[in-house]
Amino acid sequence: MDLNSLIYAKIVYSRIKGLSAESKMLLIFMCRDMSPTQNYSKRLIDMVEDYGFSRTQIVKSKKQLLNLGVIVPNVKTDDKRSRGRQVSSYQIEQQVLDSLIEKSSVELSSLALSRIRKLIRSKSILAPGCRMLATILVGVSNGVGTVDNVGVVEIAHWMGCTEKRVQSMVKKLKQMETIKHYIPGVCHHYLGKCKAVYFLDLQTLGIKRPQGTEILFSEGGSIVSLVDVDREYHRNNKPKSDRRTLGRFAYYVVLEQQLTHSLLRQIDYKLEVLVLGLINCKKISKETCIEDYRNAITTVFERLDITNEYQRQLLEFMVKRAIRICHFVLRQQDAITELSLDNIELSYKSPMERFLVFFD
Repeated sequence: MDLNSLIYAKIVYSRIKGLSAESKMLLIFMCRDMSPTQNYSKRLIDMVEDYGFSRTQIVKSKKQLLNLGVIVPNVKTDDKRSRGRQVSSYQIEQQVLDSLIEKSSVELSSLALSRIRKLIRSKSILAPGCRMLATILVGVSNGVGTVDNVGVVEIAHWMGCTEKRVQSMVKKLKQMETIKHYIPGVCHHYLGKCKAVYFLDLQTLGIKRPQGTEILFSEGGSIVSLVDVDREYHRNNKPKSDRRTLGRFAYYVVLEQQLTHSLLRQIDYKLEVLVLGLINCKKISKETCIEDYRNAITTVFERLDITNEYQRQLLEFMVKRAIRICHFVLRQQDAITELSLDNIELSYKSPMERFLVFFD
């Protein structure tokens, strides 16, 4: 991997005090376009066109970089080809930059570095701040573009902005369909603190996904999730329904335990990832007994109190669903023998469209 990719990653995944997300993005572009002697020279009008910044954003961001000593102006020269416009020339002080960058705990694979480099080198319609957020998410995403391993606090720290601004950018990326689907983070005594889950559309970012076989996992309740049964119950809205029915159960769980749809989605997602992880590790099969499923689930959902009626029902619901998921996956392999069960990943295109990707 080339040196520039490592420089990009260091800038992306560290807090540089005094730099906004836009300033970090501009610095990355300047590092991308600098000469082997770390000299940078470009007209303002070209920076606006090439980087997707406004003139005001560039002037403001350059001021922050100058104040920190990350860039030092060279003597301005007139470029005859610029029709009278002056060319801004700067020396990028790598030693100063290194002294400002925190040591990051993020370990990036060669695939992640390659994706970051691809995103930085390509043109984009994203605003600079949103592009920085997209770069952060791309670098920590898995093969299908799912991110569930970083919290909004970490992202805000790296971007040098507030958590509220990060959430605002997430909404913009979702509107532009760069983020296909998003499960908000939650904090609840059932699960503790859960980080948000982002499902990126790698194609809109110009990034190719590793080759694999994609199979529709759930549509219209073919595999019934907790969110599905709650939605179905509210659609029919039969208050006198037997509490023992799945819809009534989901209704009571939401009503009595004050569970939000975000928490239901987190429970569904965590269960799906758990089962796929067990299949990848060959720890479950068609012969796996119910008790083994129950033990695996209570290991992940360790906060559930099975002495509580609703939490016990929730556990049993998850056990039944885990078995259905496992059998669904194994049936796919029976139908398509070349499918490998060593590396299966989950992708959401919408709340009701989930896909399994079987990588070779």
